[in-house]
Amino acid sequence: MSSPQTLTINLLGVSEGARPGDVAIPMTVLLGDVTVPGRTDNGDAIVIRNQSGNIPNLSTFRADVNCSGRIDNGDAIIVRNNSGMALP
Repeated sequence: MSSPQTLTINLLGVSEGARPGDVAIPMTVLLGDVTVPGRTDNGDAIVIRNQSGNIPNLSTFRADVNCSGRIDNGDAIIVRNNSGMALP
């Protein structure tokens, strides 16, 4: 998977009353951007380090980058490998 990627969410048959139609919504995703400023950097690595060993909850779920159900070294490796990437 390359990073960043832009996904397009297509909503079909959306209606605001008289004019039904389709809507395309672009969403850009940056792997490892835990702190959400639009770049993967040392700040993201610090969040992973500070949460390491924890089970993600509503405020820390972004730190579980590999979606394993635990914030751990696997997440740290992904962040490290994507460090320096930024959204356009």
